[in-house]
Amino acid sequence: MYIENAIFNGTETRPHDAGLQIPRSYGRCGLRYETGSTQGVLTVVDSSFTSFADGGMRLSGSDVVVTVQRSLFQDNQATGAQSDGAGIHASGAHLIVSDSSFIRNDASSGEGGALFFSASAPATLSRVSFIDNSANTLGGAISCAETTALRVEQSSFAQNSAGTAGSALNFLSGGASSSIFNCSFLDHSSSVPLVRADSPLQWVCQPGHWPPPTTGDLPQSDFVGCPNHCDAGFYGPLANMSGAADCTPCTQCPSGVSSHRECTSQTDTVCTPAALPYKKEASLSFGPSSEHRLNCEYTLLENGQFDMSRTGCQFVMSTD
Repeated sequence: MYIENAIFNGTETRPHDAGLQIPRSYGRCGLRYETGSTQGVLTVVDSSFTSFADGGMRLSGSDVVVTVQRSLFQDNQATGAQSDGAGIHASGAHLIVSDSSFIRNDASSGEGGALFFSASAPATLSRVSFIDNSANTLGGAISCAETTALRVEQSSFAQNSAGTAGSALNFLSGGASSSIFNCSFLDHSSSVPLVRADSPLQWVCQPGHWPPPTTGDLPQSDFVGCPNHCDAGFYGPLANMSGAADCTPCTQCPSGVSSHRECTSQTDTVCTPAALPYKKEASLSFGPSSEHRLNCEYTLLENGQFDMSRTGCQFVMSTD
């Protein structure tokens, strides 16, 4: 089944009905797709799901593949019998979401404000924004239960909240190993942990950063990628470092160059030459008594590169 350019709005449906339900049943969600043990494929593109009382989308089936692209889930609630996952509630489904947004979805009596996974197949979220979603208990943006293995990549989380733990993410015990790659976390509630991981959670870090423990609570902080990084004046050449011991002092400025500044957590020292172009002479002595010399001159340009075309060398042989 393929849906494109569709608008599902809970304020425009009948009080006890929904936008689209397969098979037909009563409820107040935007789209309900249930296949049981029958194979099903659903693709949703460039569509919106807004203001539904029982969630934007409900997915159920042991052999269901659902792809959502460039779509919006906004101002949905989860208030009915299924009180988890106000944006999308996925049970057994293999969900793939990309280039989409979840804004102000509220699981006011459950968990997973934007997304809730229960006994689902592996799921992938790519370039997805989670903004101002909330849950009464766990996982203001996302909550994963049971066997779901989730991969989240290049996505952003901002201002999400939860009453108990995991203002951004929650992974319940018994789940499969999940991974977080190059995501940003900003301005979440400081009263509860940012992430609760009772099942294994792998962080894929950029150079200069290292991951938190694979299980346990991660306190609230603002960061991109991984929360731990080298201090100013140090850099880390490797991704997924083991800790601060892997950080290396930044390279010092070359001779004749001054006013260097501390490097950032990932880059090398930035050096500011005193005056450019800067000319420098070097001399090499050789011979049995070092009586001969090779004198060379080189020029350092404004871009920090050596100008070899301006390099000149003179051989001086002693006559003593």
